[in-house]
Amino acid sequence: MNNILEVTHLTYAYNDKTIFHDLQFSIKKETINLLLGTNGSGKTTLIRLLSGILSSNENISIDHIKLNKQNIRKYMLSIGVVFFDDPNRFLFDNVLDELAFPLENLNYKKDVIINRIYEIRNILDLQNCLNKKISELTYYEQVKVLIGISIIHKPKIIFLDNPFSKLNDTEVKKVFKILNKIKKDTTIFITSSSLEQILLFDDVIVMNHGSILIHDHPKSVLQHDNELSKAGFIIPPMIDLSLKLSFYGIIDDVITDVDRMVDQLWN
Repeated sequence: MNNILEVTHLTYAYNDKTIFHDLQFSIKKETINLLLGTNGSGKTTLIRLLSGILSSNENISIDHIKLNKQNIRKYMLSIGVVFFDDPNRFLFDNVLDELAFPLENLNYKKDVIINRIYEIRNILDLQNCLNKKISELTYYEQVKVLIGISIIHKPKIIFLDNPFSKLNDTEVKKVFKILNKIKKDTTIFITSSSLEQILLFDDVIVMNHGSILIHDHPKSVLQHDNELSKAGFIIPPMIDLSLKLSFYGIIDDVITDVDRMVDQLWN
């Protein structure tokens, strides 16, 4: 599987403080990726660098398009980005205008815009949201609309900064069903400070003090429970129990569901 995102020897400093030094990693196409870090670890700063909001040392590329002044328009068309904690994340007061704006800004024809909005409506199950004002949406519906805005121009990768912090478990699982449909065309890169949903991802990067602590598949990352704890991460109780039971050979998988754990132990 080819890489969609390549970061090589990325260095960034702010007010004479080095945030990243010689940072290197890559992301594969058609995957949902987690950038995991505690508060202040540099997650949002990295997203701002990857999305071109902050200037970097030109060591970032998406699908072989290098982020620099010469390629900036082509690069920006290949990405989508949402900062879910930004109070100004919406520009308009209704859903239709929000979805239409990115394509209008790119001078798409009206019929193309309408057709794409209907495609997004079906992918994200927004049938009951299109004619609403933003103020009428639940937070879960807002998340879906924001994801829709980020993918409406068919980017190669989207960066979603902290999308799950205000969603319940059921809503997170519904969002992941949508993301698993989207990833066939658009790779997904998500930041979080929580380990709760780690098993839903394809790949995980754990960041600590501006450096990559671990980069691996979710279950392999969880095997580093001591390192995760030292870095300030709280291991969810069910995952912690799973790790302890697997250590003693009682179970052979990481289980996060209580009922499944009970069935496994009884068997």
